Amino acid sequence: MFIDAAGTASHEVFERHAIAKSHSFCDACRSNVRSGEAVRQDRRNIVNKVAIIPFLSEIEVWLNGSYEALDGGFINEAFVDFTGGLDETIDLNAPPPNLFHLIQKAVKKRSLLGASIEIQNQFYRENVTPQGLVKAHAYSIIATFEMELNGRKIKLLRLRNPWGKVEWTGPWCDNSPSWSQVDFALRKQLQVRGEDGEFWIQMEDFLRFFNILEVCNLTPDSLMEDCPHPWNTNTFLGRWVIGHNAGGCRNNIGTFWTNPQFLVNLTEEDEDTHGMCTLLVSLMQRNRRQQRSRGQDFLTVGFEIYQVRYGGHIFMQ
Repeated sequence: MFIDAAGTASHEVFERHAIAKSHSFCDACRSNVRSGEAVRQDRRNIVNKVAIIPFLSEIEVWLNGSYEALDGGFINEAFVDFTGGLDETIDLNAPPPNLFHLIQKAVKKRSLLGASIEIQNQFYRENVTPQGLVKAHAYSIIATFEMELNGRKIKLLRLRNPWGKVEWTGPWCDNSPSWSQVDFALRKQLQVRGEDGEFWIQMEDFLRFFNILEVCNLTPDSLMEDCPHPWNTNTFLGRWVIGHNAGGCRNNIGTFWTNPQFLVNLTEEDEDTHGMCTLLVSLMQRNRRQQRSRGQDFLTVGFEIYQVRYGGHIFMQ
């Protein structure tokens, strides 16, 4: 079948993370077989892994009830549904001091990265700024580059507009005079070319115009190829039960301690840090978007991380 070459290899991840228990991937395939065949007939010469994208988007609509249920939201919702990865969101209005290093590290680990510009009014959705950036729009971050120029470090990010057009027009854009200071071979290596939706932007400008950075860290079972910087993952399923472990937030000091707890001991150092190791914790809500048609949405949930002392020594930091 059309889907076999590209889809079945990853359908277990999609089914495990995006499809409700009352359905299956095969149910979704059967419900969308007509649209799948239509894509196959109209795009007969397209590689299967490209043609699978519209097919899976139809499955998302089927699962969530309507296109309206998919309107808006965050980039990571789609990333997690299609990969089963762990998501994290970084507020660029108060970025960590080592943000560029974190992005470099994520790119090396083949994480999926997206950035967007927040709006306060839907009227401004997908408006184009004077600098060529689209508001409330999902940009991908696909590469990083760092160089020294005239005694100062230049940190660049390569972004992609999914439209395949409309690009950044500021410093280090495709036609920027800044590139005249760079060797032609390096410009070719960095793929500085005409309008194709991809462009380089300096870190300072990225922080100036973008508000949200979203990262989806692919788990080992999501990666289709060997990754040079692997990491390990553990998943725990659970729920809050009133009268048992639904302790509420820290305002409820008498019951807060009854919430589910997990003790983590970090023992292996990262390859690229000095005696430090990284822990990423992601709390997810499964199948909540499907409840939108019933007037429900995502619940307000969260978690706290504490340093634990054991026998007078720091057991986890």
